[in-house]
Amino acid sequence: MSRDRKNLLNRLQILKEAGISAASGKSTDQSRKISSHFLSGWEKIGEYTFKKETVRDKILPEKIRCPFLFPSPVDRRNCIFFDTETTGLSGGAGTRFFLIGFGIPAQNNFCIRQYFLSDFPGEEEFLKTIRHEFSESKIFVSYNGKGFDSHLIRSRYALTGEPLCFPAQKDLLHTARRLWKSIIGSCSLSSVEEKILKIERPDDIPGYLIPDAYFRFLKTGETDEISGIFKHNETDIYSLTLLINVFEEYAEKPLTAESDKTQLGLLLLSSGRNDEGRKLLVKAFDDGSEKAGIMLGLFYKRAKKYSDAEKIWAALFKKMNNIAAGIELAKYYEHIVRNRKQAFRIVEECIKITADLAAEKRKRYIEKDLLKRRLRLENYLH
Repeated sequence: MSRDRKNLLNRLQILKEAGISAASGKSTDQSRKISSHFLSGWEKIGEYTFKKETVRDKILPEKIRCPFLFPSPVDRRNCIFFDTETTGLSGGAGTRFFLIGFGIPAQNNFCIRQYFLSDFPGEEEFLKTIRHEFSESKIFVSYNGKGFDSHLIRSRYALTGEPLCFPAQKDLLHTARRLWKSIIGSCSLSSVEEKILKIERPDDIPGYLIPDAYFRFLKTGETDEISGIFKHNETDIYSLTLLINVFEEYAEKPLTAESDKTQLGLLLLSSGRNDEGRKLLVKAFDDGSEKAGIMLGLFYKRAKKYSDAEKIWAALFKKMNNIAAGIELAKYYEHIVRNRKQAFRIVEECIKITADLAAEKRKRYIEKDLLKRRLRLENYLH
C-alpha cells in the first residue's frame, strides 16, 4: 500500500473517530472545550479564532534591491511575508487552511502575526478576522504561495460569498529552483534551508504530517503537536527573509555565488545586468554548460556582435554536435560573411548529425529546414 493511500486512510479514520465532518462543518464538544483554555501566548479574538504575535530580529535591508524579484528597489515595509498550514497538501474543494502567518517588517524588528482556526464551524469568523491583513498596497512574498496558498485562500473566501482580490505577489520558489535545482535537486523550503541556508530543524514536524496532527488536535484537544505546527509556520516565514538576503548577496557578488551559473547569468541578463550576466555565461560555458553556450550565442547575436557569436557557435558545433549552433553558423556564413561554400559544408555536416537524433518529430522538423537550406545554397553555388 502506498504512503499516500495510508495517509488518506489514517486521516479518514481520525475524522470518523472525532465525529468531525469538514464538509458539513460539524464540531465535537471536545473542540469547543479546547477553545476556552488554549495555549499560553495566544489571544482569543473570536469563538474559534486565536491570534499570536512574535517579534524576531530585523535582518532585512531597508531597501530590497534584488533584481531577480523587483525591477527597482523596494522598501522592506512594503512587503508582507506569508505562509499557511492546511488540512491537505493537494488542494481541492475540501482543503482548508487552519493557520496563517504574516511576517511584517517594522522599523526595528520583524513581527510574525499568526491566526489559528480551532475548529471548522468557525471558518467564516476566521476569514472575516484576517481579511484586513490582505492590504492591496503591499507585496506578498511567499514560497510556493503563488501556486498553492493564494489559490486556496481565494477559494475559501469565494465560498463565503465575499471573494478576495489577492494583492501583488512574489514567489521565491521560482527563483530558488532556477538557482539551485541543478545543484541540490528538490527545492522544497526544508531542502533549501538545510543545503543552502545551513539551517537545521531537529524537532520540526514534517509538512506532510501537519494535516493529521491538526485532525488529532480536533479529536483529543492535545496541544503538543499543534504547538509544533505553530513553530513550523513561524520558522517558514522567517526563512523567507533569510532567502531574500541570499538573493541580495548573489546580486551584489554574482561571480562568487554558489548557484547554477547559467541560470544566475540569465537572471542577471533579464534584469539588465548584461556585463555580469555575460561573464557568468562565459564561465558556465567554459565549465561545460551547453545551455550557457546557446544563450551566450543568442546574447551576442542580439547585440550584433557576430564575430563573438561565431566563436561560441563554432565551439558548440565542434565539441557538442549542437545542431542549433550549426544552423546559426550556416546563417552567419551565408548572410553575414557571404561565404556560401562554408555555409553549404556546415549544412551538410548538420544533416549527417541529424541521422542520430532520437526524437523523430524534432528530427523531421530539423531535416526539413536543413534540406531547404541546402537546396537554396546549391542553387547559389551552381
